[in-house]
Amino acid sequence: MLSPDQCCHSVLQCHRSEQFSAEPFALANGQCAMHYTKSYIKTGPNEDACLALQVDDEHAILAVADGVGGHPLGEMASERQVSLLREMLSHADVDPENLRNPILNAIETCNQELLGEGKGSATTVTVVEISHNQIRPYHVGDSSVLITGQRGRMRLQTVSHSPVSLGIEAGLLDADQATRSEERNIVLNLVGTQEMRIEIGATLSLARFDTLLLCSDGLTDNVELDDIASIIRSGPLRSRIEALQARCQQIMHSEVGYPDDLSLILYRRSR
Repeated sequence: MLSPDQCCHSVLQCHRSEQFSAEPFALANGQCAMHYTKSYIKTGPNEDACLALQVDDEHAILAVADGVGGHPLGEMASERQVSLLREMLSHADVDPENLRNPILNAIETCNQELLGEGKGSATTVTVVEISHNQIRPYHVGDSSVLITGQRGRMRLQTVSHSPVSLGIEAGLLDADQATRSEERNIVLNLVGTQEMRIEIGATLSLARFDTLLLCSDGLTDNVELDDIASIIRSGPLRSRIEALQARCQQIMHSEVGYPDDLSLILYRRSR
């Protein structure tokens, strides 16, 4: 297990492991916990990569990237994306009050690098900028950002760039149909493609007891949003992330489950 300092400032050690779970650690006015598990049906590497990077006492970055299954070197694409985020946000001249530009530069640079390699590798990415108890999400693909209040009310849910999520948004699918759709693993927008676009969310104040979740689609393809909110809304971060992982693995092993790598990051304000 990595120390809190290693977890905040090191990505590659986490990426290669079959399973990783960090003790909750201090991060930008709050507490953070991280867990990920390689899919039990895979013989290849974990294609997910995660980042928790503290810029200063009031600013931090969280990110999840999911190398796309079926694309060559998907695991290298996700690793490169989080590495570029870390590199561009760790420069001494980075202005903590303006993290938008280095975040966008890291995603766009990764897109150009993957295209330039010509190997067809691609990844999703979701990033959350934490600044003075405010957050702003950025995403490409179907890794997600969710915020739920202590009573389980969903304050934020990013819309994944997938047919299933767009169907839910248009009112054509309900949550039960979505988690059972044969198209739930199709992604319409990826880092590593000519058509890549970055969706930037509005700034949102994080209330004292809100819980912020970043996850790969291994979670949202298996567990309904109401169940996710019920599990993470209150209680110690370590027990909540373990309960969420256990619930997802239970469904993955069932007849209706969709086995996949699973990456989870939880964050709550401490003050």
